[in-house]
Amino acid sequence: MSGFDTFDVARSGLTLSKTWLDVISNNIANANTVHPAGQQPFRAAYLLAQETGSTGGVGQGTGSGVAAVGTVVDSSQPAVVSDPGNPMADAKGNVTQPVVDMEAQMTDMIMANRSFQANERSVETARDMYQAALRIGR
Repeated sequence: MSGFDTFDVARSGLTLSKTWLDVISNNIANANTVHPAGQQPFRAAYLLAQETGSTGGVGQGTGSGVAAVGTVVDSSQPAVVSDPGNPMADAKGNVTQPVVDMEAQMTDMIMANRSFQANERSVETARDMYQAALRIGR
């Protein structure tokens, strides 16, 4: 483990948090996207993350950060509602609502934002510690 691993771990956390926020933003942006009944709706995606560089398994040894390893989509049953005035309505006037839980998205957005802030603070603290160490060495 080198003396600058803190930066690498925090950078990976910043990158993951940004990716997480991007996925959430896409979900929120498509929360009102409807399709004709019978067509597949937009489904919210959820980010999968994994510890990287661990030498002893999850929770064991030292890791080198985290990385996004993929996404999974919400497999919940979409709602089909009657909206005959909607230009996307089928012949019967029905549309398929997207599968996006806005409460979950907003909660995830708060967590991703706090994660980003915590990793940003880790970088700032490590930088301050290294600068203090350099001043001591003068």
